[in-house]
Amino acid sequence: MDSISLLPNDFILQILSLLPTKDVMKTSVLSNRWRYLWKLVPKLEYIDVDENADHGTFVRFVDRSLLLNTAPVLESLQFKLSRKCSQVDIVFWIEIAVERGLRELNFHYHHIYEHIRLPQSLYTCGTLVVLKLKKVSLVDVRFPVCFQLLKTLHLLYVDYLDDETPKKLLSRCPILEVLVLSRGDEDNVISFSVKVPSLQRFIYDSASDYELVLNTPSLKYLKSTDSCENCMIEYMPEIVEAYVQVTCCNVEDILMSLKSLKRLSLCLIIEPKFPTGSIFHQLVHLELCTCETLWELLMYMLQHSPKLRSLKLNEIHNGLCGGPIFLWEEPSSVPKTLMFILETFEWRNYRGWKKERDLASFILKHSKRLKIAIFSPEATDVREKYHLITELARLSRGSPESKSLESYMDCISLLPNDFLLEILSLLPTKDVLNTSVLSKRWRYLWKLVPKLDYIDLDDNSDYGRFLRFVDRSLLSNTAPVLESLHFKLDREFSEVDIGFWIRTAVERGLRELNFYYSYTIDEPIKLPQSLYTCGTLVVLKLKNVSLFDVRFPVCFQLLKTLHLDWVIFLDDESPQKLLSSCPVLEDMVLNRADGDNVISFSVKVPSLQRFIYDSASESELVLNTPSLKYLKTIDRCENCMIEYMPEIVEAHVQVTCCNIEDILMSIKSLKRLSLCLISEPEFPTGSIFHQLVHLELCTCETLWEVLMSMLQHSPKLRSLKLNEIHNDLSGGHIFHWEEPSSVPESLIFVLETFEWINYRGWDKERDLATFILKQSKRLKIAIFSPETTNLREKYHLITELARLSRGSTEYILNTSVLSKRWLNLWKLVPKLHYIDIEENAHDGSFVRFVDRSLLLNMAPVIESLHLELGGHCDEVDIGFWVRIAVERGLCELNLDYDEFYPYPCRLPQSLFTCGTLVVLKLKNVSLVDVQFPVCFKLLKTLHLESVIFLDDESPKKLLSSCPILEILNLTRADIDNVTSFSVMVPSLQRFIYYGTTPGSELVMKTPSLKFFRTIDHGSECMIEYLPEIVEAHVQVLCTNTDDILRSLASVKRLSLCLPSQPAFPTGCIFNHLEHLKFCTSGAEWDLLMSMLKHSPKLRSLKLNEHTQLHEYNSVAKDPMLHWEEPSSVPETLMFVLETFEWRNYRGWKVEKELATFILKHSRRLKKATFCTQGIMEILKTDGMKYHMLTELARSPRGSTECELVLN
Repeated sequence: MDSISLLPNDFILQILSLLPTKDVMKTSVLSNRWRYLWKLVPKLEYIDVDENADHGTFVRFVDRSLLLNTAPVLESLQFKLSRKCSQVDIVFWIEIAVERGLRELNFHYHHIYEHIRLPQSLYTCGTLVVLKLKKVSLVDVRFPVCFQLLKTLHLLYVDYLDDETPKKLLSRCPILEVLVLSRGDEDNVISFSVKVPSLQRFIYDSASDYELVLNTPSLKYLKSTDSCENCMIEYMPEIVEAYVQVTCCNVEDILMSLKSLKRLSLCLIIEPKFPTGSIFHQLVHLELCTCETLWELLMYMLQHSPKLRSLKLNEIHNGLCGGPIFLWEEPSSVPKTLMFILETFEWRNYRGWKKERDLASFILKHSKRLKIAIFSPEATDVREKYHLITELARLSRGSPESKSLESYMDCISLLPNDFLLEILSLLPTKDVLNTSVLSKRWRYLWKLVPKLDYIDLDDNSDYGRFLRFVDRSLLSNTAPVLESLHFKLDREFSEVDIGFWIRTAVERGLRELNFYYSYTIDEPIKLPQSLYTCGTLVVLKLKNVSLFDVRFPVCFQLLKTLHLDWVIFLDDESPQKLLSSCPVLEDMVLNRADGDNVISFSVKVPSLQRFIYDSASESELVLNTPSLKYLKTIDRCENCMIEYMPEIVEAHVQVTCCNIEDILMSIKSLKRLSLCLISEPEFPTGSIFHQLVHLELCTCETLWEVLMSMLQHSPKLRSLKLNEIHNDLSGGHIFHWEEPSSVPESLIFVLETFEWINYRGWDKERDLATFILKQSKRLKIAIFSPETTNLREKYHLITELARLSRGSTEYILNTSVLSKRWLNLWKLVPKLHYIDIEENAHDGSFVRFVDRSLLLNMAPVIESLHLELGGHCDEVDIGFWVRIAVERGLCELNLDYDEFYPYPCRLPQSLFTCGTLVVLKLKNVSLVDVQFPVCFKLLKTLHLESVIFLDDESPKKLLSSCPILEILNLTRADIDNVTSFSVMVPSLQRFIYYGTTPGSELVMKTPSLKFFRTIDHGSECMIEYLPEIVEAHVQVLCTNTDDILRSLASVKRLSLCLPSQPAFPTGCIFNHLEHLKFCTSGAEWDLLMSMLKHSPKLRSLKLNEHTQLHEYNSVAKDPMLHWEEPSSVPETLMFVLETFEWRNYRGWKVEKELATFILKHSRRLKKATFCTQGIMEILKTDGMKYHMLTELARSPRGSTECELVLN
């Protein structure tokens, strides 16, 4: 389909500007979208090269297309005319273009016999930047002219009135930088004067014998092909590069003017006099044409160019060379440049004549620093070439590093050593040594390779020969540092030999050792003690090695990567001592042998970030790695002790141990989890996987209770995958699953992707699939991969699945293939939701999908655009999508950018002036480069999660541009560049704030606020009085809690979790408070009593412990907190309170006293609920629990109607 039509006008016009205007106009017949688009193209190109075409048709075409063009400015007009055109027509066209603010005119007239005259208005066009004229007459031009903006001027075969015409023309170009001049035989100018102070680039070509005068002090590039008798060039101090091919007699003056350049190419017809006292101080590269064999000039240039490093001889005009007459005599003294500076010499079209050979011999013999000499023979005959090469190879050379090469041989040898060593480092050392026979250039290069790779896989090869090879190559290596040493040995070696090799490498500052000793060898190898005190090692990988005799302590102060595969230890202490000596270890792979002498393997490494563990033994694993982000374990041990890992992101767990619930408890902070358990575990009580987004569960043991528990306790779970990894473990058709009594909320409201691999279609499997599809109201993709390979069985399963009911209305079924009715219907959908769920897809397929579907969408307005993206979508792609949506009247944007990608995404400026946006949700986005002021005049909802700002002023300016904002969700990044976050929005009604940045401040002035939730563990909160507040949830650690409570005096529903010893605001009464939820983590009972005394309408009280506060509040777990019964009972307690609930009730003495007090004095209490869920680690037995609940039931109650609920 016509995807290009959906591009914005600017893109299409840019494409059309690259085509001839005739082809551009043809696009008008494509569709209504293209009908008038050609009129806006700012670049017009007219080509009339067909002698047989109707000339009148071409003229009418130019007239109409030029007159109908409505582009704001005519950027470019190009004519390429090969036959005679009317002067009137050409004048008319150019005048029209000049009136339209023409910036570039390219006029090429190719008629043989005449020059065309252009209108006078062209020469006073103040907008022209580029002017290119060919076969044009300037005879009738009236001066003065004006080209105040002209920077580029090309004059090809132009006729002038006299010598003054070009002078006057160039004098009216005050900022001209580029001039190209190609003169004809009769252009009426005898002395062509170019005096342009701003000129930087000049190309001159002339076949006439007239004079050229050049005064261009800013010139940097000169190319002159001139047959004139005289060329007057003033000194050019800025000149960098020049190509001079002249026949004039004053060559020495030309050379004198060029003495500041760096690169020079000379082709002179006659032997010039070298300019006296002229030294080319900056000249680095010289190319000399040998067509006239001006060898005295060559010697002079070598003597007077003290920095010359590159010399090239080339016969440009081989037709001028007079056969074998080659006049050259060896000079009496050798130029110093030749001896001490010259590094590169090249001779093209080398014939091998005697005098040429003498010159070549002279240069090679005396160039003591020459590195490369290249000869390109003129001969095409292979034998002649071989003869020349042989002669050259025999010539003596003054430089030991000099290489005499033909242009077509061994180009790789010309690369610098660093490049070659990098290439050689990728090869096995045996192959590296083979390169030494290539040439002298490669003879000793192998010794500098910093990476050595020794592979011995052939049992039939000579054992002694391999030993000698390693000995000699390792000892001969002279690299400054040995970066890597790799051994892969498949047969038994002597510990003496291996110890010698490794000691030698350690002494050379070894950074990486990969030692793979085949596990088929019965006896593990022992490595030398010096390896374990190598302070330079960064990577250490060992296989089938014994650490039995290692003497501790060892030292690996720089080690970051450690792989231990089938390693034998002395006892349990050995691995502990080894790992304790690696203070910066980040990556560890451990593949244990059956008899490694370790019963309890302890890994206590604070810096470890990645850990892979594989063990078939029944020994214990103890893991204490607080910084771990990635865990993969395949473990058949009886016990696995893992401490809580707060930084964990991804885990793949395949274990058979009995304490699986402890493992799950330790990894509850992760985002991606893959589970394969052999037995049905107990789900850890009170464990909630708050961050879990992706869950993969192995169905080999069909642990469906675990699945339901995970769904219930993973509130952010978006992707679920079922897969039978070990189909040999599956118990046939034994599939135990019963539909739960309640549906997990994550299934109903969060789950978006469901995949089942090796689906069989058994009855219970179908029941589970039906349950998930039916209850998942937000499910977008469901993928089933049948286990069977039989086509009929596959078809039957697919048919069954298609008939299952689905709860999601957004379910993707590729509706376009259903029927013709559905073919294009998807293009009208106004809400677009893109999820980049495949983290390993880097092939661009997702980007192409979004591009095409977004550009093909034809809904009148894009109501909603939701992007959930991984780190491999770059800012260019995202910016393009957002701009497209903004142009389409976007109402809602939800951008969720991968928070683990280290660089937040920047968005286009057009988003921040989008006048149609009502909802904007951003995650992991940078607003550092946003240009203020911005404008969100219709924005009502704003979510900012992990957003980076420029400074304190940025959020102020952003929020001040939202005059009707009602909802604000703010989750701050750890480092967002904001010290004091100010929220001053008069219209705001709902505000949720989460911040952990220590030392930062939150300032609020929101008089219309009705709902407020804050979890703030690092800020000071300055909140002005909120007269409209209805509900608030406050969990803070700041010191001014009394000010916060005072600002909330009008609230009706309040949840409080405050630090120890908060002050109650003096004189504050909560006249409207009806429901109070009080956190017992700090157990500040005085504050609770104050709240009861000053809340005359309080009907509901709930006590609960927020375990999240434990990590910030050290008082939270102290069972000895004191509480004194108040002298007077709050009236609220006696006459108003109706509902009381206490969650995580433990039955400690102080808790029992408080519960008794409340039950005793609450005369109107209707229901009291006590829940012990989440504290089973304290209540070890059911008997203890029963005893505690019995005590509560016996407590006196002030209300005769009170219902006591014990959960």
